[in-house]
Amino acid sequence: SSSSSSSSSSSSSLPVLNPPIMPSPLPALGEDAAGYDASHKRRIVNALLYRSKQRGFLELDLLLGQWAEANIRTLDDEQLKLYAQILKCENPDLYSWLTNQTNPPEEVATNPIWTQIKKASDDFLRKQSAGAQAPAGTPWIRGWNDLQKRGDKDDIVVEK
Repeated sequence: SSSSSSSSSSSSSLPVLNPPIMPSPLPALGEDAAGYDASHKRRIVNALLYRSKQRGFLELDLLLGQWAEANIRTLDDEQLKLYAQILKCENPDLYSWLTNQTNPPEEVATNPIWTQIKKASDDFLRKQSAGAQAPAGTPWIRGWNDLQKRGDKDDIVVEK
């Protein structure tokens, strides 16, 4: 009878699994990263790099991701905090500021990391093919038949 009670108790209770070992939490973006060891700083850098390259806005993924990939590992703790402040901004705002559609607010415009990002973005956009950009003052062509709608039929080649 003792063997039946031990088997019933072992079958009714599941083994307790130890929780996985988790790294200490990262400071929130923009919080003080000073005083952390190299592996902790590496996790912060990787988190910022991920947020730069995976924003869900392709154009920003390219502009911010390329800058971050080239520069983020050389930033000190204070510069990482400044960069984290930029990453807190909303995607449409960042895009409109980087593409000179609107001016950023003073706190962004005076951020020295923003100045570096803006210069790199301007250089990148200047190097792009003129055919990939709308001429100044004209709307960008949005669809395959927009040229027909505008009446620019000379630019369209139709095979018969």
